[in-house]
Amino acid sequence: MKKLMSKKDISNLKALTWLLKCTKAYRLSIFILVVLNIAVTLSTVFVAIVSRSIIDSAVEKSANQAIKGIVIMGVLMIFQMLANSLVSFKTIQVRELMRNKLQLNFIKQTYNIEWLAINKYKAGDIQTRINSDIRNIIEVWVSILPKVISLIVQLISAFAVLFYFDAVLAIFAFVISPATVVISWFIGKRLKEIQHQFQKAEGAFCSFVYESLQNIVILKVFKSIQYNLNQVIALQKQKLYLEMNRTKFSVLANLVLGIGYRVGFFIAFAFGAFRISLNEITFGTFTAFLQLVGQIQAPIEGLSRTIPQVVSSLASVERILEFELLETESIDVNKSIINMMPSGITLNKVTFGYGQGSQVLKNVSVQIKAGETIALLGTSGEGKTTLIRILLSLLKPQSGEVLMNFGNLSFALSAYMRRYFSYVPQSKSLFSGSIEYNLKLANQEATEEELNKAISASCLNDFMNRLPEGINTVIGERGIGLSEGQAQRLIIARALLHNAPFLILDEATSALDSGTEEKLITNLKYYYPETTIIAITHRTSILRICDSVYSITNGHLTSAYDEKKAVCNA
Repeated sequence: MKKLMSKKDISNLKALTWLLKCTKAYRLSIFILVVLNIAVTLSTVFVAIVSRSIIDSAVEKSANQAIKGIVIMGVLMIFQMLANSLVSFKTIQVRELMRNKLQLNFIKQTYNIEWLAINKYKAGDIQTRINSDIRNIIEVWVSILPKVISLIVQLISAFAVLFYFDAVLAIFAFVISPATVVISWFIGKRLKEIQHQFQKAEGAFCSFVYESLQNIVILKVFKSIQYNLNQVIALQKQKLYLEMNRTKFSVLANLVLGIGYRVGFFIAFAFGAFRISLNEITFGTFTAFLQLVGQIQAPIEGLSRTIPQVVSSLASVERILEFELLETESIDVNKSIINMMPSGITLNKVTFGYGQGSQVLKNVSVQIKAGETIALLGTSGEGKTTLIRILLSLLKPQSGEVLMNFGNLSFALSAYMRRYFSYVPQSKSLFSGSIEYNLKLANQEATEEELNKAISASCLNDFMNRLPEGINTVIGERGIGLSEGQAQRLIIARALLHNAPFLILDEATSALDSGTEEKLITNLKYYYPETTIIAITHRTSILRICDSVYSITNGHLTSAYDEKKAVCNA
């Protein structure tokens, strides 16, 4: 279990440490990017030096020196073009490699977060962190850092060269540069706040669109498309407001910085022209002076613009690190049970409630023996699915205990023990891809014999035989292209392939006709006789083959023997 951090930790040293840590595998590549940017920067300084030599040689009518300088300048310009092309290629390469790595790490981390904690975040918000926030973080290393270092090198080298030519001009050019670094810091802090707000709005927008597309049938049936679009427009307006607020702030800041830069350059130009009129500098020196003044002031302006970007990017770091505040599942391997098969499950006075609401389960106690078939009855909202989530270690009891028994040994249920369960949810939990891909999600090493067994047990043979491409048939997201019954049977087959000792069916036969349902239930007992089946159901037909029937009412679990007896006698 991870030790939780405070938000203060995230906003300070933790963010910077994590930012450095994420470059571990790419530091050489980033170093190469920095070197290439420095090389390009130094070449611009050399161009200024060479241009001074060319102009002074031309004024002095020294053709050989001028030609020599022109050749050198041509070589430098070719070098700049090649180096810039290499920088572009290397930047894209490092950016994509880092993006893949950081996205993979974040997704893995998200998968390991406690189910109840991660469910507090909408899918669109998580996607925004995976895409937008990680992109902002990567830009710090592949774009901003090389740029900052090259700007510093440019500032130092340009000042040194200009100081060598004329100390007075160098000091003048440096002094008249606007003191914008401090201003940039305050700009960055404000942009960071706006960035947080914008990313939150972006996440809300993505989540709403995702949910709308998932429920498009509902929108069509209830003729609520325009109502839904009005919500989309409202979310877009909120995003637009924040984006324009961020843009106006940036434009105003850039305007102030730009005015300072141009006023400084104008004064430097006038000062240099004045010194030419006094014959204190040559035309070549004046030309180099104008170029070098730009190379002194431009880095200062560039650094001033970069500081807000860095500070703003820290907002994205904080959003990624926020997930480290969330409790993660304990997946420690219990070595003492690795080669053992469970003999049952014991629930002892289990109580659970969501948030501050009323308790959903109250002092639930039951003994489930290996090989039994158990039915859970009860109206909607009584806690049946909650009980299943506790068995799957997605939720933890607030009091009481859930034990998995291994003969005379018993251990508290954990995420590690989830391997002993197969699960058929109510929803159409299928992925876009082939039927084989969907089946093998439960068992990537499944043999052809195991596949055929699961397909037969799920009453899928006739359906599969009608498909031209059979098991290789591609289906859409959430089983688009299949009927409800076909999708449900496919999900059951997937669960059977997991070969787990416990099979949980959450309204798993609700879309099947009574004949198919009865045949499927019979098949389960025939093909998988040792599997313990725990079925949530509203149908009474399954009760005939159940060893025990329980009902959940007002949070209490009680025996429903009378219901089973009535069905068997019918």
